[in-house]
Amino acid sequence: MVESPVRKNPPPLELNDVTFSYGNRPVLDCLDLVAENGEHQLLIGPSGSGKSTLINLICGFLTPDRGTIRIAGEPISEGSETERDAIRRAHISVVFQSLRLVSALSIADNLALAARLARKPVARADIHALLDELDIGSLGAMKPSELSQGEAQRAAIARALIVRPNLLIADEPTSALDDKNAEIVASLLLDQADRHGTTLLLATHDARLRSAFDTVVDLNSLPRTVTA
Repeated sequence: MVESPVRKNPPPLELNDVTFSYGNRPVLDCLDLVAENGEHQLLIGPSGSGKSTLINLICGFLTPDRGTIRIAGEPISEGSETERDAIRRAHISVVFQSLRLVSALSIADNLALAARLARKPVARADIHALLDELDIGSLGAMKPSELSQGEAQRAAIARALIVRPNLLIADEPTSALDDKNAEIVASLLLDQADRHGTTLLLATHDARLRSAFDTVVDLNSLPRTVTA
């Protein structure tokens, strides 16, 4: 394996020669993948193609059998769980398919909690400004159960962005949506990533989103090296 040279401004995400198997079943083989600063990539493939595995590897929840994964130049595929957790907190946010908003807290408090857990101080004014940006500024005092599906999705995006991540990962954000709302959510994620200078990796089986992204990584026909 040839290690990538250290760069002065490393990309938010870099995988070098990553291989991973569950027992004797290979899932990823010799994968090289780079997502540059401000780039937006669509990671597409059917269920079982390795999307969730790849997200867990990128977040440091799994360790590759071989290869290195770097987040903003830091090797999240190595080191202790404490070191991996520090890299996640500093650089990564995830919009989960199930949203995972804390039901007992208001939307504004959900964002404040995310900032606290990431150890990134955020003023209440910044929270309300971001909610305004996502057209849910009037809903900050409401609980998740009081929101529509679309409003809750915007709240989850706001929660992910409030910590100012280098890398924003969205896991199947449109799988349960009709065509119109799928387009709205994809446009919202792309627009917010652009506004905040965040690299976006959207993992999905939803082929409707292909046309919205300049870079599409198809796990069904993945070449040895993918870079944009």
